[in-house]
Parts: sequence; C-alpha cells; structure tokens
Amino acid sequence: MKQISFPIPSYDEWKQEVEKSLKGKPFDRLYTKTYEQIQLKPIYTRADLEGLPIEQYPGFPSYVRGTEVEGYIKKAWEVSQQCAASTPERWNELMKHQLERGQTEIHVVLPKLKFVVQTIEQIETMFSNISLENYSLRIDTGACAFPFLPLFVAYIEESGQPLSRMRGTIGMDPLHSLTITGQLPMSLSTLYDVMADVTTWAKTNMPHVKTILVHADPYHNGGGNAIV
Repeated sequence: MKQISFPIPSYDEWKQEVEKSLKGKPFDRLYTKTYEQIQLKPIYTRADLEGLPIEQYPGFPSYVRGTEVEGYIKKAWEVSQQCAASTPERWNELMKHQLERGQTEIHVVLPKLKFVVQTIEQIETMFSNISLENYSLRIDTGACAFPFLPLFVAYIEESGQPLSRMRGTIGMDPLHSLTITGQLPMSLSTLYDVMADVTTWAKTNMPHVKTILVHADPYHNGGGNAIV
C-alpha cells in the first residue's frame, strides 16, 4: 500500500463530489464568514495564492510561517500543562507528577501561584530533582521578570546546569498585567527597559530562551478581533 499513489483530483471533480453529498442543498452554503467579515472558502487551492505577497516557506522572510526552515517536521509540539499550587513543595510534587506522565514542558504562571517567589530557597524547592535541561520552559513572570529571573539563574548555576542548555520561554508582558489589573509595579517605560536588558542578556547567556510574552486574551475578551 505504501507504494500506491492516487491521482490528485481537480477542483471541479472535488466540487462535483461535494454537490452529490449535499443532496440538493446549495454549494454556496459551504462559504462562511468570520466575526470580522472575512469570507472562508470550503477548500483552497494554489490558485488562491497567486498574486498574494505571502512567503510560502518557513524559515525565510517575512517569517509568517516561523523562523525554522523545517517548521515542526523535526521539532514536535510540546505537551504543556500549567501547574499551580499553594506552596513550593506542593508545586514540585505536582510538576514531577505531570512530567512522569508525559508532559514535556515546565509551565508555570507566577502571578497565579498562591505564594510569591522571593527567595532562592523557594526556587530550589520548586525545581528539586527536576533536570531543567531535559525540558522546555514556559515561565510567565507577569509584569516583570524580576526578581524571579536572577534567582532562577543563580539556582541553575549553583546546581551545575549550563545556562546555554536552557530552552523555552521565561517571559514578561507588562501590558497584559496593566490591562487585567489596571496597575503595574513600576512605570511602563521602566518595564520596557527591563525587558530590553533581559532580552540582551539572554541573547548571550541563554540563547534558546525567549524573554517576551504577548497575551492576546484581554484584547479578544474586550471586543478585539483579527482586524481591530
């Protein structure tokens, strides 16, 4: 069966078969419109792309399909379930439970924890017996990467794990925090400076870790759409 190939049907052939399955219902019913009044066709072909200024290959400018040439062919999606708990000890227990059952990314949203991470001892407890270089990271630090990031980096270095092997995201999104809570721990311009400094530092020391998050949910929930 692996050696058998099937001819590629033409658009007209496909449409004829679809019209048969519709049993008299109009073909136009298969066209739909999004909330933003963008019409979606039931099927797209190469003809729909002709003349459009869209880069069709990943890894090339303008990177609309990602920065990796091979896309997700070799790099699979991560299994990422957010982990929250009331204490560092409980978080460690739950995170190891999830990793043992197939999770591949360490996912934590610091503002959603029921404790504030302020000491390296807390981080030592949270990540005890978890080999960070074996997993992708998705750490949402909220409005600011401080004080978590310096403490986390100190823990990694003390535990003998190379910073260069870390991968994933340790990111901040001050606009998201401002939109949700209406307040920030410091001025927005100062937080942007922090973001720039953290990104510059990570580029040299943790090149496989992203440092900026962009949450779209508050804008979507506030009435935003794909256009506005």
